[in-house]
Amino acid sequence: MFPESMKNWYIGLTAPITGFFTRQRVHPNFLTLTGFCLTSLAAFVIYTGNLRVGGFLILIGGTFDVFDGVVARASGRDSRFGSFFDSTLDRYTEIILSLGCLLYFLHRSDIIMACIVLLGLGGALMVSYTRARAEALGIECKVGFFQRPERVVTLGLGALIGVFALKIALWVLVILANYTAIQRMIHVYQKTRGEKSDDR
Repeated sequence: MFPESMKNWYIGLTAPITGFFTRQRVHPNFLTLTGFCLTSLAAFVIYTGNLRVGGFLILIGGTFDVFDGVVARASGRDSRFGSFFDSTLDRYTEIILSLGCLLYFLHRSDIIMACIVLLGLGGALMVSYTRARAEALGIECKVGFFQRPERVVTLGLGALIGVFALKIALWVLVILANYTAIQRMIHVYQKTRGEKSDDR
């Protein structure tokens, strides 16, 4: 959903920071782990009811998710394990953030929003799973406009603004994440239509 020009602008904006990390030879996996810790802290802060601080931490943690890839490429430390490690912690991050939101709404007896959180988590995980499964079949699957960066920004800004905005952000996440997963299913169907497989 974010245009490449916006992504490139943001990478350029944070270039002094990533340049510093590169010069100091900070390992990209350390940046990945730092982002994971920040977003895990954000989940706890949201659970305690301090949504604005939680939203700020989500956005900062998401920024570290950008740092690790840029630093890995700039320092020549990009690796297959680094990519795997990053993707795995991303999934754990989404689970932990959803848990924080879930507990926040359950504490306030808002069962409807608690269910929305779970549906949003399911959609987010399915966006990742459909791509991974498609690529295991040898099919590139980057279609869809609500991938991880969009989900992080939507959730972070929603929490930063306040509870009403957070509810809207979660509804948006449910609708667009699941829609993106369906888009990918259709994409893979179109690419494999008529093919046979024994792996079933």
